[in-house]
Amino acid sequence: MGGKKKLTITQMEKRQQVLQRRQQERERRAQQAEMRQEKIALVSDELMKTIASEIAKWKCITPYEVATKYSLKISTARKILRTLHSQGIITLVDKGRRVEIYIPAKASS
Repeated sequence: MGGKKKLTITQMEKRQQVLQRRQQERERRAQQAEMRQEKIALVSDELMKTIASEIAKWKCITPYEVATKYSLKISTARKILRTLHSQGIITLVDKGRRVEIYIPAKASS
């Protein structure tokens, strides 16, 4: 009666190495996830005030312009512009699937 045979030493070593690689990969992914969470950009109040005062002078405001001028991610610039819009500092003129266009609130009146 046959039954399952034992693994050879080299097969056991290979299996153990694969398990160790998988464990290391899991740990690396967990560390990367923690780093991503830390990278969530928190904009300081100073920066918000400077952005609000600066963009009041612009004719047209887009997330791309804010992101390039202040070295931010475009997603962060979008969040900033939405916050300023909710505060009434800027007004939304047009919104497409990809781009939101704002103007200063004084210019819209």
